[in-house]
Amino acid sequence: MDYFLTTKNEKPKNELELCNSFSAKSELVLTEEEYQRLCEAHQKALDDFSRVEFGGGILPQLVKTFHRSKYINRENYCDMLEELQRVFYYFRGECDGLCSDAEILAYMRKAFDGEAAGNIEFLVGTSMERFCMKLRGRRNEYLD
Repeated sequence: MDYFLTTKNEKPKNELELCNSFSAKSELVLTEEEYQRLCEAHQKALDDFSRVEFGGGILPQLVKTFHRSKYINRENYCDMLEELQRVFYYFRGECDGLCSDAEILAYMRKAFDGEAAGNIEFLVGTSMERFCMKLRGRRNEYLD
């Protein structure tokens, strides 16, 4: 994977094309306007969760991970990516380096398509909280 050093308002020029190359097979394509919206949401999420990122961001990996979900369609695609991006950055901080980005994404997808049934609120409030507690060794504190 190529990593790009980006400034606050700059994204790799090919990131939109990369995202669309993953999702076009599922008939999900981001427009330039949607991509700009997601870039703004990306920066807001980083600011909100006091994160600094060196690289092109998580969007291509989110697209690659989630574009085939039965809970994502053309009507909700951009909205879902925006929410999933925010969820990812929140839980990246909550997991405190105890797992990789790929592990967070894999669990998010499993829970999103499984017990959360495409519901972002359930994903955040139940599935991902349980995941973080398990990582921190506090599994017994969470009631199933």
